[in-house]
Amino acid sequence: MTTSTQIQIHEFSTGIQPDGTPDNWVSRGFTGEYMNKTINPIPPAVQNSISNREFAVAEGASSDDPAIIGREVQGNGEVWSVVAVVTRGRDDRGRSASMYRYFLCEGPENILKILAWIESQRKTGQLPVFDPFDSKVVGQPNEYLVSNLPEINLSDNLQSLLNNPAPVIIPFDQPCTPLIINQMASMNADGQPVAWAFKVEALEKPTRFKVIQPASERAEQILHKSIVSTPKLPAPVAEEQPIKSAIKGLIGREQIKVEQIQTILTALANPQIDDNYWKVIFDGQGATDALRQAIYNPQMVRLLTLQAMVIPETLQNYLSWMQKRSKQDDCYQVADNFQSEIKNYLNQNYGQGQNLNSRITKGVKLIIPTLINQKQLLEVVTWLLKSPKGIWSNCYFQGVNQDIDNDLSLMSRYSQENNQNFRMIDDNEWKKIITELRNYCRRFKKQYQPQEKYQPLAELFGELKNYEIAALFYQVGYGKVPKKIFVKICPNKWDIHTYVYDVAIAREVTIPERFLLIIIEIGGMRVPAAFVLVLVVISLIVGFLGGRFIPSNNSANNSNTNNTDSSPSSKPGSEYSTPSSSLPGSNISSNGINGEPPISLESLNQGKTNFNKTKEAIKEMQKRLAELGYNQQEIKEGIKNTITRGDKSIGLDYKDAIEGKATTRDEWIRAVYLYEKYQGKNKPDGFITKDSQTFKNILEEVKNNLQGTSNTSTPKSTLSSPP
Repeated sequence: MTTSTQIQIHEFSTGIQPDGTPDNWVSRGFTGEYMNKTINPIPPAVQNSISNREFAVAEGASSDDPAIIGREVQGNGEVWSVVAVVTRGRDDRGRSASMYRYFLCEGPENILKILAWIESQRKTGQLPVFDPFDSKVVGQPNEYLVSNLPEINLSDNLQSLLNNPAPVIIPFDQPCTPLIINQMASMNADGQPVAWAFKVEALEKPTRFKVIQPASERAEQILHKSIVSTPKLPAPVAEEQPIKSAIKGLIGREQIKVEQIQTILTALANPQIDDNYWKVIFDGQGATDALRQAIYNPQMVRLLTLQAMVIPETLQNYLSWMQKRSKQDDCYQVADNFQSEIKNYLNQNYGQGQNLNSRITKGVKLIIPTLINQKQLLEVVTWLLKSPKGIWSNCYFQGVNQDIDNDLSLMSRYSQENNQNFRMIDDNEWKKIITELRNYCRRFKKQYQPQEKYQPLAELFGELKNYEIAALFYQVGYGKVPKKIFVKICPNKWDIHTYVYDVAIAREVTIPERFLLIIIEIGGMRVPAAFVLVLVVISLIVGFLGGRFIPSNNSANNSNTNNTDSSPSSKPGSEYSTPSSSLPGSNISSNGINGEPPISLESLNQGKTNFNKTKEAIKEMQKRLAELGYNQQEIKEGIKNTITRGDKSIGLDYKDAIEGKATTRDEWIRAVYLYEKYQGKNKPDGFITKDSQTFKNILEEVKNNLQGTSNTSTPKSTLSSPP
């Protein structure tokens, strides 16, 4: 029976800048757009298939004889039959390049009709190969009256090859034609789109074809090796085709359709579809090619964004890819809008997206520690977790930040046996971080060099306004915390030290602040140096003005000056009678240390009587401080510096005092006496008992000094906050 059908065959070709004549031309470069086309725009399904390299021969692998590739492509609710004729061209430097001329007809099962038209052109001596000078007009496709399509009968040899798993390789020397190979691919399609390649030297993705005939023996060997080395596709599942259709729909338009996202969520709940299966599906849509070849059209941005949601381990590669396009805000906008669409759906259908949310949350927990070794990703990770529209940002602020805060709060007691309350510790990278950070907790020594690797985390958490977490990583990474971060957790403008997560942190201090924050002791009170300066200035002004208005009394002064016998210091028995004499057994003036009031004889005797209590109290302090991890040398120095308030003129010797040498004992008594006066004790007695207020004050101050929470390197001024 004879039937006739008029069909339209559109075409377009690789865009180049040709130089020469139709019989002798070279390419001066690719234009990035298609040329000689009869259709505009190119159907999205066809465009995506080409972008996914489904028609691509390996670069430079096309032979002098044309290779022909046939494929049915579908997407956006359309199906197109496409045949590509690949010929070898050359550029103006003599290098070979593969040139493509595509022929397409709308609808499935039309490849045979396109081949029939090509054969009709061949018979007239006009084989339609790539020709940059063969100009075409949009809207004027090739028209072909199809009648009496040939019947294809396969030989026994070719028929037997169909028993092999796809892709079937036809030996290079086996007689075959494009019509025959198309018939074999149709018989081997098993409900899938037809895909075949004829007389090719090499293919970029041979496993995406049903039947292939290589052009030479060498090409046949290459194809076999390539197929063997390509990871095997997982066993197909019933949802595979709907998943592919859903992905194509999601990435092909700006607004998602409910049924498409529901298909993805349903597939995520299927245990048969693991990450490897998902990887194959996404690669089938061009994910790896987009990464490798830097393809940044909106479809690929949405595809890779969706893949990073579904497969958390691909998030780092996705961000690296996005960062390379950092100057193109449109890519970030496309990604933001796509995230927003999915986030809105999940918010409106609470409970349906648990599997997807858990994967996105895992991605967040994986990506943050990578900044330690991938500092260049800081900017793009900040975008990911800070974007108001972002789905990763939503997961971070809805739980991950709280999990990090929880683990940092518990890190001082972390151990391999005690981690049941930790939430991030299951990840190896977070385990390393927590283990290392616990070395900076209160019970460990403060002295350490800043760890620069933590600086990106400090800056990230600062941008995310998690100020306590940021302060911790600033301290560990930089050795100090910026004022803008510090004041968020410690608003008192005088404070420059505090604790976060049991780690001592210090605010950066400017030169003007160093003066303003100096604390001076006056009459037992500690006041800011700036306040004292103001008082001094006022006193000078008042003194200057007062000197001009108060009359002088020189005669009275002269009479007092001459009457030396009436001076209080000359009277027998006066308390001022020995202003600079030294007490027995001591190198300290009876007027005290550095002008401090003298110690009374009663207090000195009390100190001697109870000196054993002082020794026991000092030993108890040493024991408690040793339990906190400090060594004996720094403990002794800490106790000495605290009791003497840093005055190096006071020599306190532990060994001599314990042995009971009178000189050293009296030094301890006087130092304790003056410390008690400094602390404001009404009746200082020169000795210490266990757990007395003096004992507690000294112990706490030693802890603070060793941990860096106060700076008492000078006896009467510090950089700590005022009391």
